[in-house]
Amino acid sequence: MPIFRPCADPGPGTDPNELACYPLLPYSNRIGNGHFQFSGRAIDVPCNRPGEPLPLHGDGWLGAWDVEEEEPTRVRLALDHSAGQPYSFRASQTYALDDATLVVTLGIENTGDLAMPFGLGLHPFLMREADTELSAAAGGLWLCGDDWLPVKHVPAPPAWHFGVAYPMSSSMVNNAFTGWSGRTSVLWPKRRRR
Repeated sequence: MPIFRPCADPGPGTDPNELACYPLLPYSNRIGNGHFQFSGRAIDVPCNRPGEPLPLHGDGWLGAWDVEEEEPTRVRLALDHSAGQPYSFRASQTYALDDATLVVTLGIENTGDLAMPFGLGLHPFLMREADTELSAAAGGLWLCGDDWLPVKHVPAPPAWHFGVAYPMSSSMVNNAFTGWSGRTSVLWPKRRRR
């Protein structure tokens, strides 16, 4: 029974947003104006996806990963982006089954000459049905502007507290939540899965 949203037609030309999950690295979200300051240096980050006005989610989700190791219950993928600018790196992601648990591990190494801020994350797309419920207690969130960049931190409104299992909102929720415990639960009542 799928937990992640299945990809309808996987292949080399598949849009990453049609996949079940992809890596966010060397950064996630968008970089405002494609520019930031770090250690006294001006860093320009080019747009990386057609139709997106800002650099989005780094290069890992758009890269062609190589299978480095493969076993019946484990696969390790590698991405060599050593010639990239401004981010030069090598990355790995490992998917392993441990009984009924999927363990995903990300790693990244700066291969450039200068220190850079790096971030890692996953962008899962879980199955969403009419009765899907979410529990992920958070105390606050960042409201977004028209460009999807966070602009104002506010306490989480009651409908988005998610401290107990709530039906999923019908409106778009695309915010960074704060004060999260690190634990979440997704419930599919009709399927009797959690």
